[in-house]
Amino acid sequence: MKRHGDDIHRGYDECVLVETGHVFKSIHAIPQTFLHEFEGELRATVAKEIVDSSPKVDTDWDNHAVLVHYGLEGPLEVDPDPEGAATGS
Repeated sequence: MKRHGDDIHRGYDECVLVETGHVFKSIHAIPQTFLHEFEGELRATVAKEIVDSSPKVDTDWDNHAVLVHYGLEGPLEVDPDPEGAATGS
């Protein structure tokens, strides 16, 4: 992954923009929560497939949609019966 320039960034400090693909290039945002520096390079701790399935970034991108994709924002879903103890009768 190659870090993309600031021309599209527009103040979304929670994410870093990366360019993926060799022939069909696209730009995606990765929240800084999932980035760590290792030997002078930023490394993502999420799978490439997760990045590839994230919303694509263009000049008018939705930071909230990116954070929801990575599970950092949005509704919290709680299983009311995680042990399966409830009975149908």
